[in-house]
Amino acid sequence: MGIIIGGNAFDARDFNPSGEAASPTVVTRNLVLWLDAGNNSSYANTSNYYDCGYGCQYYSSNPGCTNCNTQWKDMSGNGNDGTMVNGAGVDYGTGGGAMFFDGTNDYVSVSSSSNFAFGTGDFTLECWIYPESFSTYLHMFALPDQGTFALKANVSDGQIYFYSPAWTTYGSTAGWTLSLNTWNHVVFKRESSTGYAYLNSVSKGSKGSFTNSFSAQTLNIHNGWGSEFAQCRIAIARIYNRSLKDSEILQNYNNGRTRFGV
Repeated sequence: MGIIIGGNAFDARDFNPSGEAASPTVVTRNLVLWLDAGNNSSYANTSNYYDCGYGCQYYSSNPGCTNCNTQWKDMSGNGNDGTMVNGAGVDYGTGGGAMFFDGTNDYVSVSSSSNFAFGTGDFTLECWIYPESFSTYLHMFALPDQGTFALKANVSDGQIYFYSPAWTTYGSTAGWTLSLNTWNHVVFKRESSTGYAYLNSVSKGSKGSFTNSFSAQTLNIHNGWGSEFAQCRIAIARIYNRSLKDSEILQNYNNGRTRFGV
């Protein structure tokens, strides 16, 4: 028998021996991508001895293994590892570890996977992002091979946009902005033919008539189509091949609140 606190269901496993509530666990059902720069299972801190998985063990600061130094490991179990491109690297100055992008040309690329086909089905995109500055747009997720799919922020108003085929605007969510120099929890999901956007677990609007279909593609994190880079940090990136419930979005948000200070 459990209890419900703040919309989250808890049982005995969610409390430590002192009776204090632990952070809610991350929702894992239908999770197809889970990158976390602050988790050694996804990217090892340079102070830790690391088994690279390519037949060698070494300190991850040792440049002897290029595969390890450039890999952001997927913890979903689907093997959708990210490759750090053009100098993207992990910084531990905020958020307990986050991938740092300098705003010039660095990003993370995840190889083409059927997990990113989406088709006409439901999906959820989620990230914890810390914007520092951007001159045009700040991309969070994009399928660059199609040039038709991107979740990004517009510098002119800080609002979040989801772009879809033929560069028609899926929609902006009026009344909310992505804040600079602080952590933001951003979620976009498609459920049936409707898209929904959330900021810090709060629903910020929806728009119907979402009928777009996407085939399997390479996935970029913080890079749209070779331009529009921004200075920012992304600590966590997750993708689900289903629509998360509002309570599950809140659960993931509450899981990260203490870490990200929101």
